[in-house]
Amino acid sequence: MTAKKTRQEYAFIITSLSVKDITAADLHDHVRNHWGIENKSHYVRDTTWHEDAQHINNGTAPHVKATLTNTANSLLRLHGHSDIKRTTEWISRNPLRALLLFITQSC
Repeated sequence: MTAKKTRQEYAFIITSLSVKDITAADLHDHVRNHWGIENKSHYVRDTTWHEDAQHINNGTAPHVKATLTNTANSLLRLHGHSDIKRTTEWISRNPLRALLLFITQSC
């Protein structure tokens, strides 16, 4: 059995708040919330939709593409799909499955 290597990382956070105005827990929550947005939105947009690899740069096309991507991600999440990449692969095998995403229950 091989021993697992461990490493220690340090993060330096710069803020204009004084020690009296913020706690370590507050800073921790702020950083976690920031990366939560990164992981939930930008990471999915790049790994599932390959947004960073695309060269759409004519007129309003980038904005339209981002809007469509966000709409698709939102519809998938509204229907309880948290693994967006796996779900889009599942839908791609039978595109009619996408129609189910447009059926929503009223509150």
